[in-house]
Amino acid sequence: MGRYPYLMLLARYAKETEGFYSPSTVAETLRKLRRLGLDLRRLKNEKKVRTDDPTKIGVLEVTELLRQMRERGLSVNTVSKQMGQLKVFLEWCGNPVIANLQEQNKQAIPMQRVRRLPSLSENDFRKIMASAGVIPGWRGRVACFLMAVYGYCGLRMSELRLAHLEDLDMQNWTIRVRHPKGEASWGEKRVVYIPEPAREHVVRFMTARAVMLYEHGAREDVVPLIPSISPRGRMDFYTAQGIGTLKRQVERLSGVKFDIRSLRRTYGQLLLDRGATIDAVSKSMGHSSTKTTETYYCRKSDAMVREEIDRAWGSVNPSEKARKINSGKNDLIETEKYLSGYA
Repeated sequence: MGRYPYLMLLARYAKETEGFYSPSTVAETLRKLRRLGLDLRRLKNEKKVRTDDPTKIGVLEVTELLRQMRERGLSVNTVSKQMGQLKVFLEWCGNPVIANLQEQNKQAIPMQRVRRLPSLSENDFRKIMASAGVIPGWRGRVACFLMAVYGYCGLRMSELRLAHLEDLDMQNWTIRVRHPKGEASWGEKRVVYIPEPAREHVVRFMTARAVMLYEHGAREDVVPLIPSISPRGRMDFYTAQGIGTLKRQVERLSGVKFDIRSLRRTYGQLLLDRGATIDAVSKSMGHSSTKTTETYYCRKSDAMVREEIDRAWGSVNPSEKARKINSGKNDLIETEKYLSGYA
């Protein structure tokens, strides 16, 4: 199998699995697995493990890798993710050592800790929208459009950044997501509704877009929905760096720290707080199940939970409740059959 079986098998693994994941995911996974392979080779040279051959790696090698990770101070989530990537690679090599180890001892490999990141308050979102409107010219119209669609439609950064002009339907007020997350494997294209609060920003953006293209001698039907002038004078898609620059400018003006993902989380949380069902929120966000929505993005607030409990028990409205408390009467216990001594 050669002098370096780990790298040889990793190259084959990369070639056979590249079509199942996005290029960025493949690149990150291979980088992590190469690092683990170098660690194994070093440990083998130091006589701390017996082999770095993926088909022969055993409990000793896995345990030593875990010890190395702890010594480097890696987080539980990082260790869990990297061991998961190694597990898939080793199983592809016909080696189920990590799966067997987990079956024997569930604590052997740390489990990833779910961390639900916070969403923005409605007041902070209003500040963001107002601040985007202060930015002058074409950049200001782009900033307002981005903040509005990310915040009111819940799109991921690339889903809007890579949108085509034809994806926007202003007659039915929808936008088609042609590049969803995981599009190379499980991702599904979807159509997202544009609610009323976002529409004026969409109209203003499209008007400014037409003016900008006219001034640069370009056709209105250029492919990118959000066109950006390249150094060569072509109309390209807006870059992630360009969106990041606009986002930072809005942060400075509003005094609210946020990222595009927090706008997506805010979209889901505000919808839920306003009475939308978790199924509707999950579908609009492009999640395969409501579990992802609840685990990582949004969940009913404590106030909503209390209101639903009150409705379930048929509670009266607050003013009526106060009147009954002040009168000393209680409908539940002061009916005849509950009076003391009544048979």
